[in-house]
Amino acid sequence: MNLVSRIIPGALNNANKDAIDWNSHGLLAYGCQSCVVILDPQSFRVLQCMEKYHEQIVKVKWAPDNFYHNIDDPYNLKLASADITGNILIWDVYKSSVQSEFRDGNKTVSDMIWYLSDSNSQLLIVIHSPNIVTLWNTQTGTKLWRIVYDHERQRETEAFLQIIQDPFNHQRAILLGQSSLTFIEDFSPVNTPSGQSRRFYISNTQNNNKPNPPTNHSKRTPLTTSITSTSTQLTARLKTIIEGGGEHNKQDDQASSAVVSLNDCIQILFHPIHRHLILIVYPREILIFDLQILQTVGTILCEKNSAAFYKIYGCYRRDAFICFHESGTISVRNRHLENSTITALQSPNCSLNDFVIDLTYDLVYYSDTFRLVKNTRICSFCVSPKDETAISVILTDGKVLFWNIDSKDLSIPSNIEINNEGNNGNRIPLGGVMFTPPPAPYTIQMCPPMTAKNYKDWKPLLALGCTNGDIVVYNLHDATIQRQLAVHSCTVRGVVWLSSQMLLSWAYQTPGDGRLSVRNEIFMIHIQSGRQEPFRSEINHDESPIDSFKVSHTRNYLIILFRDQPFELWDLKTFTLIRRLPKKCPRILALDWSPNVLVMKKALGELQSPTKLNSSTESEQDLNRPLNEPETSPTDHEKKSSRENFIFTDEYNLLYHFYVEGRTIKEVATVPPDHSSSAATDLVLKGDYLLSGDVDGIIQVFNIKLKQSKSFNTKRSPIRKVRFAPGKGNYRAFVLFNDGVDVWDIRDRDRISTLKYPRDTIQVNDGEWASSDKIVLACSDHCIRIYEMNLVDSSSSLEFQTIQQTTLSPYLMSARHANLLKHLLCTNNGSLSDLMKKCEDTNLNGLLEKEISKIDNEIKNSLTNTTSTIDRCLLVANLFNDPWEQRFWRLTKYYLHEYGSSTENSNPPLPLLPSFDLLVDFKTFEQIHLERTIRRDIKSSTSSSLTYCIDSYIALKQTDRAVQLLLDSDPNDDTYALNCIKACLISTMQKQTTETSKNTVTKLVATNLIANGKVDEGVQLLCTIDLCAEACRYLQDHNQWERSIWLAKLRLKSNSTEYIDVMKRWSEYIRQYSQTSKLHSALVLISCGQFRRAIEILHNQGATELAIRLFICCKQFGIDDGTIGQKLFDDYIDLMQSFGFASIANDYRTTVVV
Repeated sequence: MNLVSRIIPGALNNANKDAIDWNSHGLLAYGCQSCVVILDPQSFRVLQCMEKYHEQIVKVKWAPDNFYHNIDDPYNLKLASADITGNILIWDVYKSSVQSEFRDGNKTVSDMIWYLSDSNSQLLIVIHSPNIVTLWNTQTGTKLWRIVYDHERQRETEAFLQIIQDPFNHQRAILLGQSSLTFIEDFSPVNTPSGQSRRFYISNTQNNNKPNPPTNHSKRTPLTTSITSTSTQLTARLKTIIEGGGEHNKQDDQASSAVVSLNDCIQILFHPIHRHLILIVYPREILIFDLQILQTVGTILCEKNSAAFYKIYGCYRRDAFICFHESGTISVRNRHLENSTITALQSPNCSLNDFVIDLTYDLVYYSDTFRLVKNTRICSFCVSPKDETAISVILTDGKVLFWNIDSKDLSIPSNIEINNEGNNGNRIPLGGVMFTPPPAPYTIQMCPPMTAKNYKDWKPLLALGCTNGDIVVYNLHDATIQRQLAVHSCTVRGVVWLSSQMLLSWAYQTPGDGRLSVRNEIFMIHIQSGRQEPFRSEINHDESPIDSFKVSHTRNYLIILFRDQPFELWDLKTFTLIRRLPKKCPRILALDWSPNVLVMKKALGELQSPTKLNSSTESEQDLNRPLNEPETSPTDHEKKSSRENFIFTDEYNLLYHFYVEGRTIKEVATVPPDHSSSAATDLVLKGDYLLSGDVDGIIQVFNIKLKQSKSFNTKRSPIRKVRFAPGKGNYRAFVLFNDGVDVWDIRDRDRISTLKYPRDTIQVNDGEWASSDKIVLACSDHCIRIYEMNLVDSSSSLEFQTIQQTTLSPYLMSARHANLLKHLLCTNNGSLSDLMKKCEDTNLNGLLEKEISKIDNEIKNSLTNTTSTIDRCLLVANLFNDPWEQRFWRLTKYYLHEYGSSTENSNPPLPLLPSFDLLVDFKTFEQIHLERTIRRDIKSSTSSSLTYCIDSYIALKQTDRAVQLLLDSDPNDDTYALNCIKACLISTMQKQTTETSKNTVTKLVATNLIANGKVDEGVQLLCTIDLCAEACRYLQDHNQWERSIWLAKLRLKSNSTEYIDVMKRWSEYIRQYSQTSKLHSALVLISCGQFRRAIEILHNQGATELAIRLFICCKQFGIDDGTIGQKLFDDYIDLMQSFGFASIANDYRTTVVV
């Protein structure tokens, strides 16, 4: 059983707070001290633990996986981490290697996110404290641009705390400061932002104040506005804290509100479902803020009996939020839509009186509170983006808690009233806990080494003694806890193994009054049963503290060394005291049992006949016997009377040799001291060598056979421990200092490697040999590290680890095999076993069969029985946890059913979420924007927001309401007369739209307005005479692409030539000019039914397999004009032949293509 280098994480540091992220493959990453831990929540195992520097990790971010995966862009596990000093590392998690590293001088990192893109993003956005935003290329470690936001109106520099990027508009980003929000509207991976930004001051007042109109300033001076909230709960709660609950006047109220509001915003995020909305999270409320009208359009209040909000997660798969509270409770809130609002939106003439103004979210699911133990706090919270039903909470003691939400409970109808007190039983059950040992320091002991007798059952078990009295047993093969037992009531001072299933531990409480005597606790622990038996229980008085236990190599005898009294010799077969040495015996500094009596006798001049004892571990059957069971076996009697030797040194550096036989202990020889060395701290014997270390850091090597001594001055701190590596003929030695570790080859008298604190490592509390070539160290940061002998790296590639895979994991496969398997599963129409028979490459066949065997039987049956390719593609996308293909095939399936008719009994598609934005169907798009327009109409209070509502009403053909808004404008406004004239024009054109002469004049005026830069006014006029197609083209000519699609969706017919032309022009623009989203052009074409052109674009962009799959789906839905280029099939056949599946390629040519 080969061990690998790894780090076993423990308790967290305060700096690790919120350093957590979950990726689409279901792997959880979090910072633990100076390590980045990768956790597999399915198996509750640490998959990987990586470390380069020894500074605390403050941020971890998985690289987004939302792009099309092929051989050139494979599934990978890329992660960015930042430490407290500002070092940013880009990790390849599979290889446990650093791809690149960079930093911005001595600037620390406040936040970082990956640049959103539909391609394999290599760009990382970082806030360097206090106010520097930098875009880094993570492949090269170079800066693409760097900008400093120093607002001229502020006397002091404001520190940015968080950055978010708009998922609907990648050019928009928001920076959360200590007192304001800064908006960046020209975010780009190519050009540096101009520095011209809008700035919002966060406030939370009792009055529903209207925001101040923005004012223009010079370059790099922001536009300032204030965000207001109608809620008074936050201010009322915090008055007491600031003022102490005494009497106060109105002026004091305003002052306290201003002070609190500047520092009370804890999080911001873009709404993942609805465009132009952000969420501003306060401890007792969440504000939903509309960026276009600069008004709050919804409030989520924290219940009176609930703890304050800590952080929230916006769901992408449903209109819901998962909220985490300071007490550790979790609540889920679904969007609530009133029946009157639904009716109003479905009626041809909407009534504002029936419309519910604010966005509301109801509590539908929650968890019970859990009690935190002393000195433990909540450190991090995260939600799995894989299905958004798994929730993780990490505590400062290192425990990881998982909750699982039943997805069917998240689909509770939004108009059903939910009781917040919990009588409906919608509770989130605790799914599991990953335990870690109590905080350091630890004392560790490795189990007896593997021998020829025990190699079949041997496990690399490591025993940890903890400060709280617990004993933890780790299996170092997979870094899992085998057993954790509460044994002692005070700090464990040491543990020793009596057998592979039995431990002996001792502990004592350090007296606080300066006394030198203590009450020693000794327990014998049976690992399998957990049974604990007191050892030496007849001693019920205070005595000298125990220094160490020394067990003989045959496990027959035990020596207990005390600090200030002679040692005791115990028989481990009968568990009886053989002898307690008299007080006149010298004080022992170091002791060890000899594994080879014959060599020791010769070396020390013993004249008795040589007797060689077996140094290997003997049968452990008797050691597992209870203490009160008598011995009757003659074999036990023979073992009991066998002779064993031990040596020790005293405070005068004399070396003594004793032997024990039965119940007899006798001195054999005494070696005079070496006056050149100081007092010994530890010694160990193996073969012909006696190794010792002293308080001056000097290593003494004595060759017993040659009677030669050699010393090495390490010029380091005092030596605490020396150990020979296990294995016959292995004379490598481990040396533990106060300031680090050395590994020596004693036979060659050469130092192999060294670790020095604080230069190379964290401070080491204890260490042992984990195997013949691995060292395990217990460090002061609560982590256990297993090193190779070179002491360079304490982590290893997943390639060398034994991973018990229960599900298919594409990131553990090569890019070629993962891409091939995904395509075969999507296109195969039959059993998976028949598919493997078509592979000409036997090695590839074996690899694919191994991966297919990991697929769940239910999914296998679905893949085999499903004849619809589109359903298989969706199933495989979910199986591979591929978010890009999940989105692609969901959209494709919806529009295949829209524009074609399935011949393979495909399941009906799910409705598209509003997060598909401009790609949703016409009816859904109209309802979304009608609801948004009505809400903004009711909330609007400025001329700019009213202008937006008027444009929207005209586009929605709600001209009556548009005319009313124009007529209701403020008479004192400079545009009042123009608005009245515009209202008359719109009303007239609505009633006389067939008069050609008036239309011609209106068109001419609109054209002139657009030519002179009045694009909005010109487009309005064109819409009033139903020339929306021309309006869309004008908008596209003026680079207003998204607004042109918005207008086309609302005014043009879905199957009209004009609408298709508008969408084609947009798709072509994306394909030619987009830096990060070229494949998005294919989605645009699919949404308007242009499947043939979409296939061509996919093929031209190198997505040959995806193009073939889309072509097969179109054939099954009867969408095929027979004009697909032959080059696509030639490229596909060449690709499949290179994979070793030429027969499948030929089948496509003869069956699918024809």
